[in-house]
Amino acid sequence: MRWLRLIAVSWAVNFVVLYVVVIVLEDVSYDGFLSLLYAAAVFGILNTVLKPLLHFVTFPVRAIFLGPLRIAIAFAISLAMLGITSLIVDGFNIDSFMGLVWATLVAWIVNVVFDLGENMLVDREKQAGTGTA
Repeated sequence: MRWLRLIAVSWAVNFVVLYVVVIVLEDVSYDGFLSLLYAAAVFGILNTVLKPLLHFVTFPVRAIFLGPLRIAIAFAISLAMLGITSLIVDGFNIDSFMGLVWATLVAWIVNVVFDLGENMLVDREKQAGTGTA
């Protein structure tokens, strides 16, 4: 049942991420709640299945080139996940390449905020002695 909870949380986080992207950027739109919910599911599946595969395939290049190129490759992979989501889901639209670039940046920032919040909760649980090993 733990995996079901993780999937639900991931789906909710992806929904919030995409909703923030839609609110912040004019080039990104959605047709309704269900289309955004579907986009969050597709985005989550792509990030769970395809993204790690692409990271694995690009590992030799990322291992050789440290620094900016490594970050650029990771950004390009994230950009592809969002772009593919837009192509698959009819009601989720990104109107331009620059919109896709900005949407990826906003999604990264929102995910960093979620990760920081998650880390703070885990640290708090460990301090309270309720964390699991």
